[in-house]
Amino acid sequence: MISNSILSNHTDSLSLNDAELDRFAEVGNRLADAAGDVIRQYFRKKFDILDKEDLSPVTIADQAAEESMVSIIFENFPSHA
Repeated sequence: MISNSILSNHTDSLSLNDAELDRFAEVGNRLADAAGDVIRQYFRKKFDILDKEDLSPVTIADQAAEESMVSIIFENFPSHA
């Protein structure tokens, strides 16, 4: 879990208040939980590994986790997605 004190050390120049930092931490934890929930569904199962445009590997688990996280970001911070 991300703590507010860790974030505040790095965000002084961003002028974020404690409530905003707490909100970012809360959503960040939700993002991690959502990605973990998706990825666990694929754990120890066979699935294809695809090549991205730059030829780096990506799996359906990666893509599904990203979709889940983008959805949460858009829901909570529409201007950030």
